[in-house]
Amino acid sequence: MRRGIWFVIALTALMIGMGCAPQPSQKAGQAVLFDGLINVFDNGIYYRGTQIGSIQATETGKGNVTRVAITISPEFAASMGDQVVFYVDRGRLEAAQLQSFGIPLEPGAPICGFASQTEFNWFKFKTLLKDRVGAARQRALALQARMG
Repeated sequence: MRRGIWFVIALTALMIGMGCAPQPSQKAGQAVLFDGLINVFDNGIYYRGTQIGSIQATETGKGNVTRVAITISPEFAASMGDQVVFYVDRGRLEAAQLQSFGIPLEPGAPICGFASQTEFNWFKFKTLLKDRVGAARQRALALQARMG
């Protein structure tokens, strides 16, 4: 009888623990870094017109760097790697892929963001003959270092 009670308690604790574990949609520690202030009015994150996630928090730190904490839906999270960047367009956060494949993001890895589509297009033009993914990664790391 006592074994049965302990088994039920252990099973309940296991089920509660699994329910509290981060789900695939919760990319723990994912942050998009922007150079300067951004104007986002919609908490959704979009890719080609479809909502793929949401904004959890926004903060502006040292060096005029804005950090946006995000969560991404499981469908898009599986294909999200270092080839993904974000830009602000008409008051909402848009995702874009610099190329069709990339290295999966590590938890806490910064993601490159652009305050406008024009800034994003200028970045693509400047890196036309370079490794765009590497340049975006370096930009995000530089913004992270400036923020502290």
